[in-house]
Amino acid sequence: MRRTHIPQSHFNHPNVTPLIDVVMCLIIFFMLVAKIGVAEGVDKDVNVPLSRLGQELKDRGNALILNVRAGIADEPLVTAQTDRDSGEIAEVKLSDNRGGNPLLDFLRQQRDSNPELKVNVRSDQEMEYRFQEKVLITCMQAKIRNLNFNTQQPQ
Repeated sequence: MRRTHIPQSHFNHPNVTPLIDVVMCLIIFFMLVAKIGVAEGVDKDVNVPLSRLGQELKDRGNALILNVRAGIADEPLVTAQTDRDSGEIAEVKLSDNRGGNPLLDFLRQQRDSNPELKVNVRSDQEMEYRFQEKVLITCMQAKIRNLNFNTQQPQ
C-alpha cells in the first residue's frame, strides 16, 4: 500500500481559498441579518414634545411611524414610510377629492398584512390638538390596537 504525500508546493504556500470562501459567506450572512441603516420612517422636521413621564419602547418591531404636522385648514400633514424596502417617506392624505380616506385605507392594509401592528405617532410640539385628533380617530376606525406617542425627555 502506497502512501500519498502532500505535494511539495503546499508546504511553502498553503491554499487559503477555502478560508476566504467561508469568510465571505459569513460577511454576506451578517450583512443580510444585521439591521444596519434600517430606515424607520422618522421625519426629521417634526419636533416631538417634551415629557418627563413615559416609558422607553424596547421592541420597535412591527411598528409604523406616523409623522403628524399642522397642514392647511383643518387637514393635518401626515407622512409615513409607505414602502419598507425602499425606506421612502411619503405623504398619506386624510381625505381625497372623491371623499375617501387614504390614511384609513393605508392603515387597514398595514393591519391586514400584520395583525400585530403598532403605530407610533410623532406629533409636532407646536401643533394644535385638532390636527392630531383626526389622525387618532382614523387609527381608531382602522382598529389599531397598539398606539403610542413619541416624546422626548427634557435635558
